[in-house]
Amino acid sequence: MNSFRYKISATKKVTVYETEELNPEISEKYHAIVFFSPSGVRSFAKNNSLENMVVFSIGETTSKELRKHTKSEIFTSKKNTLSNLLLVIRDVLKIIQS
Repeated sequence: MNSFRYKISATKKVTVYETEELNPEISEKYHAIVFFSPSGVRSFAKNNSLENMVVFSIGETTSKELRKHTKSEIFTSKKNTLSNLLLVIRDVLKIIQS
């Protein structure tokens, strides 16, 4: 059996993007809201309330950040994919609307 061995002699950290939180103030009232990242949660929650909304999250990392800002139930996709999140949204809305 051949074993593949390699040695990393040097590494370099390269920043490919930086997140900038916009912190918008949203005056409209919505029944539901969807978050795709912890930074999106922080940006929204800085000037807006999450209470009395149905809250959806694309994954556990985003849900963890949401728990810092609301006591509302958070509906979280099991996979970090848009298609899985859309299934969660569809299923929850079916229950709410029935």
